[in-house]
Amino acid sequence: MENFKKSKSLENKSELVRAKEKAKIIDNLPIQILEGRSISLLEISSDYDIEDFYNLVNSNEDFSHFVSRGFKNNQDFESFKEEIAKWFNSRTNFIFLCKRKTENLASFGVVILYDLNTLKDEVSLSVFLEEEKRNSQIFSQIFLLISDFIFNKLDIESAKFEIYSDNEYMLNMVRKREKFGVKEEESSRKDLKKFTLSKNEGKHLLFKFKDLYL
Repeated sequence: MENFKKSKSLENKSELVRAKEKAKIIDNLPIQILEGRSISLLEISSDYDIEDFYNLVNSNEDFSHFVSRGFKNNQDFESFKEEIAKWFNSRTNFIFLCKRKTENLASFGVVILYDLNTLKDEVSLSVFLEEEKRNSQIFSQIFLLISDFIFNKLDIESAKFEIYSDNEYMLNMVRKREKFGVKEEESSRKDLKKFTLSKNEGKHLLFKFKDLYL
């Protein structure tokens, strides 16, 4: 029994070292640009990007589906910047703006990765798209780009989604991918649906659809 305890202790220490090393690598990543066939995901890196984000969501009530029911619409830009800073100081790890590669226009969507935990090897994500861009082809590109980033670049084992029960568009998009490995989990909250995608299933998705969409 004593030897068993020692081996478990060494295993736990090894996992902790691995998690710290992975977190350090992730912290030192350069600003990310994820390129798809017709869209790009650009990591926020400047006040200009934050302003683009602000213009995208600040007047859109649909954004309440996205991160928090407590999001304040129609706040001034300086307050919005302060709120984004708070996100990064608490739960948020990456914010990507979605842009058309052929159009020099404002962003049409945003992806946020949050609650990244290298010890549990998991990260959560949310996706918001303007209504006119809500089609399967665009969502598929975003889904594959962010899966490639999570499973290959971050080397994380599990991606998690928490979607409000009344967010019919996003629930529909995610449930269409259940036959490709996305799994619904039990949720303790009636207003939230939970889903997960493993690295193995995510890599299988990329292998199957990367040439078609990316």
